[in-house]
Amino acid sequence: MSFRTDILSQQARKQINSKGDAVYQCDTCSRKIRVPANKQSFEVIQRCIITNNCFGKLHKVLTKSESNSVSAIPPAVNGLTDWTQRRVFYSHTQPVENNVWTIVHNLANSPSVQTFITVIVDGEDELVEILPNSVKVIDLNTVTVTFDRPYKGMAQCLATSSINRVNERSIQPATVTTSDTFVLTNNGEITIATDDSAPLINLTLSFQTGDNNVDLDYLAIGVQTNLNSPWTGVSRIYHSGKLFSVRSFNIRTDSTTPEVFATNAILNGSRFHFSSFSSVVSRNLILLGTSPFAPIDRIYNRYVDIASVSPTQPQLFYTNGEAQTASSIIKSVYPQIFIVD
Repeated sequence: MSFRTDILSQQARKQINSKGDAVYQCDTCSRKIRVPANKQSFEVIQRCIITNNCFGKLHKVLTKSESNSVSAIPPAVNGLTDWTQRRVFYSHTQPVENNVWTIVHNLANSPSVQTFITVIVDGEDELVEILPNSVKVIDLNTVTVTFDRPYKGMAQCLATSSINRVNERSIQPATVTTSDTFVLTNNGEITIATDDSAPLINLTLSFQTGDNNVDLDYLAIGVQTNLNSPWTGVSRIYHSGKLFSVRSFNIRTDSTTPEVFATNAILNGSRFHFSSFSSVVSRNLILLGTSPFAPIDRIYNRYVDIASVSPTQPQLFYTNGEAQTASSIIKSVYPQIFIVD
């Protein structure tokens, strides 16, 4: 950098700071925002606070013209939702009985938790508040609630502080988000995307059914999709700078031991996870769709990251012949998934 350019940069920095503002631009969504400058210490804003679900990083822009022209509230862009800071309640639905509830609330703090169990009163289900044996904070986005015996029901989490305190905005009225179940299969057919492009792969699903663990092997899963998959006809997708091979298989009929389903050895409400693949695969996704699971029903902006499914308390369930997941582990993505061929 020349001496003259360095002087200009210092002057631009002084002009912005004297105005009390700093301008940042995201390296992913390319949008800009003007925020109050931190005159007491270094400014560090890393995660994008402009576009919701954008995983880019913000970099400071040091010109007077940018400081004067960029709005503190970025103009709306079609197809993008602005990030907003807010206190939230998180309502978790526990659809199957378990003595340990794993709650992924994504509130970025340690919330207060109230639990309600489902009991039958006069032949109808009712929610009754109950105190758990313990509430354990796993991290700032996850808690586990333990009871003396298995229950199903609901838990409500109340954030005790706001999300993203790096650059606080005015707090909006409380918003309620809910966690329910999302169907992953159509007539048992599940669609996955792997960054392993091998023509055939093997994998194992481990089911926690009653007091038993049952491992089922699925062999020779090719780069192809069944007609029951909404992703039928798609062999490759592109996401986050990587190509993925698209495959589908039937969790009931493609197992090497399908009789376990025919004899109801896998109970309704059983949890399961992907316990192994035939080769080392760094990333695997479950691709999604909505009923009636035609190609038009593909979901391009959400998926389940198989690596994020806990092997001890998996949020994948088997019920009435279909696989389901807790909506809390479904990831929203930006940019969206693109079909290659």
